[in-house]
Amino acid sequence: MDPLRQVLWAILLHQDGGRPLPTGPKTTPAVPYRGPTPLPPGLYPEFDAWMKSAPNQGDRTYGMASSRPEYDWSGYFLAMRAGRPEAPPPDERGHTTDYFKTPYHPTFSQDSRYAGPNDPFWRGRELVDPRDGRVKFRE
Repeated sequence: MDPLRQVLWAILLHQDGGRPLPTGPKTTPAVPYRGPTPLPPGLYPEFDAWMKSAPNQGDRTYGMASSRPEYDWSGYFLAMRAGRPEAPPPDERGHTTDYFKTPYHPTFSQDSRYAGPNDPFWRGRELVDPRDGRVKFRE
């Protein structure tokens, strides 16, 4: 692994406690969401260029400028650069995994690094509240 990937990997492991990708309902506490993942200063130009090249660039820009961003794009960017499995390439619409969704996203789920065991989880194409079993959202 090259030195830059090692640094990016260490940043992400430190922030999420080194937890693996979710595989079912969460039993571990959430990583508190305190705003977008900080980037090393030298990566801002590359990050800005990547943001502007995205299929859903407007959504990403709005999310970063918002006081309540729905997705941690800088965290995703770091993970993508490090080759982490929770940051696969976005699909043709610009969508990717739930791992970097923030608590402000309408379909925030236990698949997010910021979720805890009382947050909704996906059961097939339904988002279910674990406290009462009610469906909160259907795809």
